Amino acid sequence: MVTRLHRAGPLDLLDLGGGAAIRHVFGCSYRLLDAEAQRLFRLLSLNPAPHSTLACVAALSDVDEIGAARLLHRLASAHLLRCDALGRYGFHDLLRAYAAEMSLAMDGEAERQAAVDRLLEHYCGTAVEASDTLYPGWSGSWRHAGLALKPSGVTLSPGAALSWLDSELASFGTICQFAVRQGRPERAVTLAAALHRYLEAGHGTEALSIYECAVDAARGMGDSEGEAHLRTNAGVILRLLGRYASAVEELSEALELCRRIGNRHGQARSLSNLGIIEERLGEFASSAARHSEAIALYREIDDPFGQAAALTNLGNLEESIGEHTEAAQHFLAAHDIFAALGERAGQAIALSNLGQIYSSLGEDTLAVAKLREALSLFREIEHRDGEATALSNLGTALCRQAKFDESLWHLEQALEIFQSTKHRYGEASVLNAIGEALRTMGRDGEAAQRHRLALAIAAETGDEDERGRAAAALESLG
Repeated sequence: MVTRLHRAGPLDLLDLGGGAAIRHVFGCSYRLLDAEAQRLFRLLSLNPAPHSTLACVAALSDVDEIGAARLLHRLASAHLLRCDALGRYGFHDLLRAYAAEMSLAMDGEAERQAAVDRLLEHYCGTAVEASDTLYPGWSGSWRHAGLALKPSGVTLSPGAALSWLDSELASFGTICQFAVRQGRPERAVTLAAALHRYLEAGHGTEALSIYECAVDAARGMGDSEGEAHLRTNAGVILRLLGRYASAVEELSEALELCRRIGNRHGQARSLSNLGIIEERLGEFASSAARHSEAIALYREIDDPFGQAAALTNLGNLEESIGEHTEAAQHFLAAHDIFAALGERAGQAIALSNLGQIYSSLGEDTLAVAKLREALSLFREIEHRDGEATALSNLGTALCRQAKFDESLWHLEQALEIFQSTKHRYGEASVLNAIGEALRTMGRDGEAAQRHRLALAIAAETGDEDERGRAAAALESLG
């Protein structure tokens, strides 16, 4: 009996426990369906995701969306599928098990494999299309990395692209793992690569499991180009999560791999991200050298998006060491390149950084204008970490204008977002900003509390700039 229980599926367990003859009950509903609806019911069990959209169902079953909608209605009316508030369809676990049994019994292996191919093509193609829509400058990075990513051909509006990504976020890791299990590791690589810009905007926890699977898939195929690109992506996410030692390990491995295979684009990406970490750790000379080398490589291969990103990173370093004029020049140059590419995320980042520079230079009115523009862009594309950064910088600028209540509101909103996305550097930075605002308001005890929290986070992550900022504030507060 123990062995039977161990091997039993969900339906078997009910039978072993003396429950109703579930197969018979399900079978009665199934047999009332026409052949087309029966086929769809069986094939839907192949999708490992918890739900299926209309477009996904149409791809899986190889029918148009009108036909798929008609069949889904029949299945839902027979209580064999349930539809959620977003119009997505899913099984009860027992019904999924029954559908899987029926598919194994009735669908030929060739038909099942063709359905799997269509399902994975849907996810990969739509992910590429969504990325092209939201981050048009990023597709050049795939080409330079040697990745052949093809969009689905179905035009998506920015709103539709973002809505699809949000609705499928919980499924992407499952789909990557499914692709590998089904002997399609290249699909896991494609999907993970296509999702990067979306994932780095505040979905770090989900990203790490996706990249772990995809990096293993690329390595298993001997795809050095894909492995290097994905390891750099993983390093970016680890950096954003404040896990600097792990990020340096991934980025260094990616850099070495790119040098070995002669991928200059990959070298530039890895160098630029290593430069960001070194800036955070107070290693300014090394950081500057990394950024300068990255910019030169991007120019050699004529990658404008990469140049703009690296110029932004160099500007951040210059701002950290007080070279505000140089930083502003680089942020303006980056903004113009991003604007020419239609890259709203890049424009928003450059505007937010410019706002911070103008605030440091005492140009508060100009700073607030740039930061409000950046905040609006970040919210349009639902870039959570960018939104928090703009809110934090705006809060600081408003404090300088003595708009204290409005300042604290923006800063607290920024803190809430950084905490939700687990952006440790951002959390420490905004805690310090809140402390500085509270001190300006004469609330020294509350200010010291925020600085102590920032100091603890910076000590944990190794962020030298925020550690020094918190320590100096606490010393001056006595």
